[in-house]
Amino acid sequence: MENESSPKKSNRGFNFVIKWSLLFFVILVIVGLIYRNLYPVKLDLAQDDYIKQVFTIQKSYVYSEPTDSTSIVGEFESSEILYVIDEHENKYLVRPLITTYLDSVWIEQEHVFEYSPEYYRQFKYEEDRRRFNTDN
Repeated sequence: MENESSPKKSNRGFNFVIKWSLLFFVILVIVGLIYRNLYPVKLDLAQDDYIKQVFTIQKSYVYSEPTDSTSIVGEFESSEILYVIDEHENKYLVRPLITTYLDSVWIEQEHVFEYSPEYYRQFKYEEDRRRFNTDN
């Protein structure tokens, strides 16, 4: 018969706690990774990391290279806020405000306006008016 103070009995409780702690740690890491994919971290560039901020005025296709012969790698919806980090002829190299699977892509300059909070707010207001067809 085993004594309650035997090493086997005291190690069993310790092993139980360690196993469950590791299991919960793995579960929390997996939940954290899923959460980060659903709600990505906002991209926070310093003022000297970008030339200017712009926002899209229409649904716009983006390219991996500034040349006209490259294929489309994605698209941005209307009113996306972007950071311009380089310019080439009639295209901007941009990074989105929110991290997406698209990073540092080229967009045509005529599809964006320079960002200012007042102008962006007015653009969103006009867009909502057109969308909901209100005449007020």
